[in-house]
Amino acid sequence: MPYMPKDTDYLLKAMEIIAANLPHPFDQTRRGRVIEKLSNNQYKVQLQDKIYIIKSNFAFEVNESVLVLFPQGRDADLYLYPNR
Repeated sequence: MPYMPKDTDYLLKAMEIIAANLPHPFDQTRRGRVIEKLSNNQYKVQLQDKIYIIKSNFAFEVNESVLVLFPQGRDADLYLYPNR
């Protein structure tokens, strides 16, 4: 007999999706690496398996290790800081 998802399976999946989209009550800082300089003080930054384009007032070189601030854990309006 094929596996039939239970109502609790759907409920747990919905709760995971909701929790993933709620803002955190705190900022998160993660370490990344500049992989490309773009125009207008923008940089392409790799964090694990994701790539972000982030604007910064600091100057960075390709392959430089940087800190990326995620306000309230969200990936909008990221801040890029030197890892020094």
